[in-house]
Amino acid sequence: MDKPKKITIRFFLHKNVQPEAVILENGKETKAYPLYIYITYNRKNMQFRSNYSMFYKDMKDVENTDPGLMAFEEKLITKIIRYESSLMPQEEDYDMKGIKDKYTIYATSIITLLEKYLKPKVRQTVFKTNNELMHVMNFETGNSYNTVFRLYEAAGRLFDNFFDKLDKQLKENIETYKKFYQVLSGTGRYNFPTLIDWMDGSFKKELKAISEKLFKGKHELQNTMIKLIDKAVEKSIYELEKTGLKYKLPEKKKAK
Repeated sequence: MDKPKKITIRFFLHKNVQPEAVILENGKETKAYPLYIYITYNRKNMQFRSNYSMFYKDMKDVENTDPGLMAFEEKLITKIIRYESSLMPQEEDYDMKGIKDKYTIYATSIITLLEKYLKPKVRQTVFKTNNELMHVMNFETGNSYNTVFRLYEAAGRLFDNFFDKLDKQLKENIETYKKFYQVLSGTGRYNFPTLIDWMDGSFKKELKAISEKLFKGKHELQNTMIKLIDKAVEKSIYELEKTGLKYKLPEKKKAK
């Protein structure tokens, strides 16, 4: 088997693009710049902005402010390139085309995808109550505070008939999501699972191992979590397939 091609990833502050920010340090204004990533692979170069970074005055500021960020994104990019190149007839055929735009999709956390999948379903149930207070509920996906769990609890308190209107499948999905949160408890700031971790099968293996320790013998719960996440990632995979590549998730083992 041929040795995989080398992937070189370098981080730098891009001081020639807008917007640049200004931060206050000891009462003085200091210019801060966005973090960019420069990739070399298969004799081709690519650069784009970091997905999870902010603005920094220098590279040491990146390490101090967001420890673990660069290692996390380097791991993601390496996984993406290895995964996409494996879909080509020959690794030599892969040229990183479109990776700048696809990176944002690949780097999306599984939690974010589950939120986007479940939140509209909670909203639909809230509107079935036909209570005038339903209009004060904020279901915007960009709001990190109004999580599915908080909306679910708030709806139960505000609307007497919310649980009467609640679909059985949605209730089961919420309970499964709660169990999944238990699996992720204790993970670091930049150690969360993303879409690429699911697509290449690495996090699915990790999920099975962790859930086996937490919920011993409850194999059905493992399967339920996997099915829920599979549903949550479908739309993102569809968006990726628009770029021309045909994606294939790791095959499921047939039940004996």
